[in-house]
Amino acid sequence: MPITLASRKRRKDGLSCDSPQRWVARFLVMLGAALVTLLLLSWPRTAAAPPIVYDYGDAPAPYPSSLADDGARHQWHFNGDVPFFWDLDSVGGRPDYEADAIALFPGAIGDDLTEDRDEKPTQFASFDGPFLIGKNVRALGFAFDSPTPDAYVSLWVDWNRDGDWNDRTERVFADLRVGDYSTVPPPGGTYVGTYDAFPTVPLHASPGITYVRARISTMPGLTSIGPAPDGEVEDFFIEVVRDLIHADGFE
Repeated sequence: MPITLASRKRRKDGLSCDSPQRWVARFLVMLGAALVTLLLLSWPRTAAAPPIVYDYGDAPAPYPSSLADDGARHQWHFNGDVPFFWDLDSVGGRPDYEADAIALFPGAIGDDLTEDRDEKPTQFASFDGPFLIGKNVRALGFAFDSPTPDAYVSLWVDWNRDGDWNDRTERVFADLRVGDYSTVPPPGGTYVGTYDAFPTVPLHASPGITYVRARISTMPGLTSIGPAPDGEVEDFFIEVVRDLIHADGFE
């Protein structure tokens, strides 16, 4: 069922998920996470015992992005020697870290408010819509950079817009091995490559704005939530539309 105000359930404490108190509480939690993130960013990169911090997704509620919701999170390594999604517009695009998911904003832009704007559709090798119900996506791809060929990429699309990526058709692909889609690097180099997928938008997809989650890590078998020892998670939005040309049966 699409995400609507009428479809939200009430909490056990009697507060509606959309009540002013609930949203104020969520805002304060996210604001606190942003402030702690700013403090963490000032931590010396050469410290002997750096804190354990994570790169989080930033799809807005009710998507599972925060630590309280067991949101997807990837341990951040201060030496930067991890697989990540590559920014095609500039050098780098490595993941940054947050104290918790900054998932307050529509469009999944919370992660861009921290040190590095590491999430942009241009990081994906091809992002060519529109996403027409019942049609193949012309290209949904990504670029990656990894110190090892044994890193794995998975991607989910919330086709029915119900606020999660748990439905059977929503995992577009899983555990694509980086080494199978890149060239062997020179000594000291990294595995850089791209992969394009051409999924069919299912007939039960709900038209409107929805969210995509992509994860890359040396740990295979990841779901759309939970921790990973390294790598990166990215959330971004797409728009699903009906094929109006063929909706009435005429060309």
